[in-house]
Amino acid sequence: MTSDPTRTDATWQTLADAVRHRRLELGLTQQQVSERGAVSLPSVQNVERGLPHTYRDRTLIGLARALDWPLDAVDRILAGEDASLFPTAASTDNQRWEPSDVNLDGDRWKLSIHPVDGQPPDAEALRLARRFLDAAFGD
Repeated sequence: MTSDPTRTDATWQTLADAVRHRRLELGLTQQQVSERGAVSLPSVQNVERGLPHTYRDRTLIGLARALDWPLDAVDRILAGEDASLFPTAASTDNQRWEPSDVNLDGDRWKLSIHPVDGQPPDAEALRLARRFLDAAFGD
């Protein structure tokens, strides 16, 4: 879950403005964002209202995916980054890796990845892969 005492009402409002702007830029309704990101409609509405909340990683990642942002975009916006500078997931997918296989190994999920740019995944790619897996299959 994302919870950070340094996040103020202003940072949540910045996120709200960025999400609303991106949603409208893509021509999506809140319901469509909810469906695309597998995020509840009330969560989308609360984010767009700027309501501070402790959201699960799967919610934040789902919201980013629905808006074609990097997977860690919401955290980055809340940390002060300008969302307008993000490459969209559609243009770069902001990933140097792709999932190649997901399977259950005993009682644990296992994600196999391979590089898309010829470089092995770095620590950041592996961190994002883990968040992807947690978001997809539960934390």
